Amino acid sequence: MIDFSPLKARLLLDYPFFGTIVSGMESIVNDNIESFATKGGKFEYRESFMESLSEGEQIFALCNSALHEALSHTQRRGNRSPWLWNMACDYAINALLIENGFTPPPTITYDKRFGNLSAEEIYHELSQEFLDQEQNDRDSDEGRIRSILLSVMIVSAPMSALSVERLLLILLAVEQGQTLVLYLD
Repeated sequence: MIDFSPLKARLLLDYPFFGTIVSGMESIVNDNIESFATKGGKFEYRESFMESLSEGEQIFALCNSALHEALSHTQRRGNRSPWLWNMACDYAINALLIENGFTPPPTITYDKRFGNLSAEEIYHELSQEFLDQEQNDRDSDEGRIRSILLSVMIVSAPMSALSVERLLLILLAVEQGQTLVLYLD
């Protein structure tokens, strides 16, 4: 378990707003996640991920969690898609942190175009983009196949190895909402 107390103390001195919030958050190792997350007022993190970050990047992660809490993102979600809402919140938070000079980890959700937008505005734009992409995909055979392949994980076989019969079985299963893992020879 990483001891974040030196970073929390530094935040209290340099950025009292973030330091105050982060100091009240419990830090929990969760190796079932890819990087870090905020859940129920707790900062959850994958230990190997956090250890790979510089001190500045770790501070960014802590501040990200502080802002999720301060901005009541969980309570504001309402009936929105949880994963899309979290993405929109991260776009808003990460843009704010970057614009204020914090050092982001190498892989974060960030797009400069969302710099001055709220999570609600970003959510609306993202949902429109997904709907537009879905419509475009439905309008083309290539897009249809791409959509299907997003629902199906194909292990150790190139697409060209699929027969028409197998592809039809995949289409039928996907239309019925099934998730498939195919092992092809």
